[in-house]
Amino acid sequence: MSGFKPQRRRFGRRAARGAVLLSGLSALFAPGCVRETLPLPAPIPRQVAIVPFRGIDPESVDIARRSIEARTYAKVIVLAPEDLPRKAYYAPRNRYRAETLLDHLGRKPYGHVIGLTRRDISTTHGPHIDWGIFGLGSCPGKACVVSTFRLGGRKDRLAKVVVHEFGHTLGLPHCPTPKCLMNDARGRAATVDAETGFCDDCRKAFV
Repeated sequence: MSGFKPQRRRFGRRAARGAVLLSGLSALFAPGCVRETLPLPAPIPRQVAIVPFRGIDPESVDIARRSIEARTYAKVIVLAPEDLPRKAYYAPRNRYRAETLLDHLGRKPYGHVIGLTRRDISTTHGPHIDWGIFGLGSCPGKACVVSTFRLGGRKDRLAKVVVHEFGHTLGLPHCPTPKCLMNDARGRAATVDAETGFCDDCRKAFV
């Protein structure tokens, strides 16, 4: 190992700096010391994109946007209308498969994506191969889709269902608490009508 010269470490200045730092911390947390309260950094806004499938009315799109912005720190943008993907069409029932729509929406370059359609959508539910639904969301994931077809033209129902499906993308499962927005509607509009807001546990996901 010829030519190797061991280097001498200098501890003097570093040790002195460390002592000053420790002294400052001790003074900061000493009994009776007034601490300076620093503002916490603002949370990073979730990026949410709404995809209006062609045929959905502008008012429904605006309600969806406002319902998300009112309940979460999110930046919501509305993309240009587009056609429903043909591969999602289920001819025997003249409706669209929600899982295929989620796969389509999930390919878009946004943190969360909400698809809106006026056409009927469906999924496989228990023994039912093709079960008509209000909406479907990946749990957790980035995409959800909501249909106005079964909501009876009620915009208040639309606002609740959009928030419900968006909640799934944040990892919220169905909630057993009565009147919570994360209740499982089980295909009944009356369940949606009874919902009044989030329970304390589900609300935390939207902070």
